[in-house]
Amino acid sequence: MFMNEQLLHKSTPSAKAMGAMRRRLSAPSIGTSGHSGTNHSLMRVFGLLGAFVIIVILTVCLAFVGVEQDVHAAADESEMSRTVEVVPGDTLWDIANENVEQGQNVRDYMNEIRTLNDLASSTLQIGQILRLP
Repeated sequence: MFMNEQLLHKSTPSAKAMGAMRRRLSAPSIGTSGHSGTNHSLMRVFGLLGAFVIIVILTVCLAFVGVEQDVHAAADESEMSRTVEVVPGDTLWDIANENVEQGQNVRDYMNEIRTLNDLASSTLQIGQILRLP
């Protein structure tokens, strides 16, 4: 039995050896090395710089889209700025005759009104809103 105790004692590491082994196997704590903190700072700076660049690019793109929409909206408003509401007794001919520019044919202007308002005929309804070219 004495022999077994000696073998058991030799195969079991001492407390001192166990402590050294634990220190070697444990992972180093984060931020203890001067280099890892520097790398983390650089990564953060590049990340923030990249985010800033993306925001600037998106802002410029959206600004161009907004300007283009404003231009189209202004063009549409100028084309459809004049309207007339049909009142009792109005005919398409009367409305065309009252709003035609000097020197322009009334019949041609009347056809432009029909086309612009998608009218199938010259018949109008009271309260109808007509866009004028």
